Amino acid sequence: MDSLNNILPYERVDDLCTKGLKIIQDPKGFCFGMDAVLLAHFANVKKGDTVLDLGTGTGIIPLLIHAHTNASHITGIELQESVCDMAKRSIALNGLEDKIDILKGDISDYRSIIGVQSYDYVTCNPPYKKSGAGIKTENEKKLLSRHEQTCGLDTFVNAASHALKFGKRASFIITANRFMDIIIALKNANMEPKRVQFVHSRIDKPPNLMLVEAMKNGKPHIKWMPPLIIYNEDGTYTEKYLSFVDEGRKNG
Repeated sequence: MDSLNNILPYERVDDLCTKGLKIIQDPKGFCFGMDAVLLAHFANVKKGDTVLDLGTGTGIIPLLIHAHTNASHITGIELQESVCDMAKRSIALNGLEDKIDILKGDISDYRSIIGVQSYDYVTCNPPYKKSGAGIKTENEKKLLSRHEQTCGLDTFVNAASHALKFGKRASFIITANRFMDIIIALKNANMEPKRVQFVHSRIDKPPNLMLVEAMKNGKPHIKWMPPLIIYNEDGTYTEKYLSFVDEGRKNG
């Protein structure tokens, strides 16, 4: 397939600077941000793992996981038809149809669209804001990506638990002020938090994001990771964050 002929006039193709991978994005829609980069690096995917990405959006996390790990196969599920189509075209653009599948589906109907105990690892970058919280954008794509409109955090966690094999793991990225929300949701879904890392914009600022890895049917024990700082005092990126975004330039 000549995927370059399938780029729509309002779309752009961005270089991911890793393994020669590219992604199609709609500048007026919801483009991926550093949260996807952070989650893809935090996820501890093992060689040969089958991976599920819930609410995959443009397919950025499956692409980055493919680049950084030896996963055997990755599946992304996305609700919005136009975004799902864009993600599929990105996979085709990179010639990865045999490694990555993008499926259209509603996570709230996870029992029908996801096989029980079918995956070794799950990643999830759920909508950050509760329904009714914050100022809502008029752009429907951004609205669905940022706000809980069709299903809440509990549903994403339950879907991850449903999809995972016994003793396997899932990673999430969420706003730090929802710490208790995700811990309670995980406990209720028989998922035990195993690794937690807070993300700070600067070293003297409170955390604004958190990364959590949880094990299905695991025993209680949390490993607290060192805080991840994004910016230096002068506003430049820290070496740690640059090691994520520059990895492709070194190894691609």
